[in-house]
Amino acid sequence: MVATPYLCARWTASERIARITDHCATIERLGPLLDTPLDTFVDLLDLHQIDPSYRIVLDQPHWFIRDGLATFSLWEGKDRLISLSYCLSSDGGGLTAYIGGLQGRSEDGVLNRYRRFTKEAEGMRPTDFTVELFRAFCRGLGVTRILAVSDATQHLRSPYFTRQQTAPSTHLNYDALWQDRGGDLQPNGFYELSLSEPRREPDAIPAKKRAIYRRRYAMLDAIATRLDQITRDGCPPARIGRYMSGASLQAHHALQRLDHATRSYSAEWQSPLLSR
Repeated sequence: MVATPYLCARWTASERIARITDHCATIERLGPLLDTPLDTFVDLLDLHQIDPSYRIVLDQPHWFIRDGLATFSLWEGKDRLISLSYCLSSDGGGLTAYIGGLQGRSEDGVLNRYRRFTKEAEGMRPTDFTVELFRAFCRGLGVTRILAVSDATQHLRSPYFTRQQTAPSTHLNYDALWQDRGGDLQPNGFYELSLSEPRREPDAIPAKKRAIYRRRYAMLDAIATRLDQITRDGCPPARIGRYMSGASLQAHHALQRLDHATRSYSAEWQSPLLSR
């Protein structure tokens, strides 16, 4: 990432080194919730207000590393739905969160999963929900600024990629996304997001939609309160674990298949039909 793009296409090699070094020093200072080994995940909290199958996870997946050294993700069961990649900076005295990417899943039927989440989350799309929870996460950490990369400055716009015939494609319009969340484009090519979600006044909401907005804001406030207990008050997260390596995962699956086959054979041997 020193010789190739990282997070922002405008950052020079020296700036990339400074940002990476700054992020590592910052998370070390902030403590064990963020300063974890590369193969570790933190189940920050479950989202039982929506559905117990959803949760927020902190980790450092290597395939998102150009977007940011850390990732804040919305999961459903064993699958990532939305991943927001970021890095932290203590440069200048305050604490800044740089958002370098926001990605979803690429699979058949994923839109149905997004629609299901939206319905259960009081009309909030999973991308919007992830951004709003990230704001609450940042507030708990003491972040003073959130800067989100624009379409023009995301790392895929670097000449390193654009001059290649097989340059990676982009599917999400970051400018529209950040503008929709109240972002303000800065001269440095980043959108600045407020630390608190801009909320509509009741009089500005159509009467037939006021109930859903009331439930939505209550849901976000309840989840943000639980998040504060972890980030500010030091309460433990839901779970901390480690991902299996490829070889360990294959061995685990082989043992599961063997156990299943053994149980099936045992059940057949003991069935009334065979016992006669």
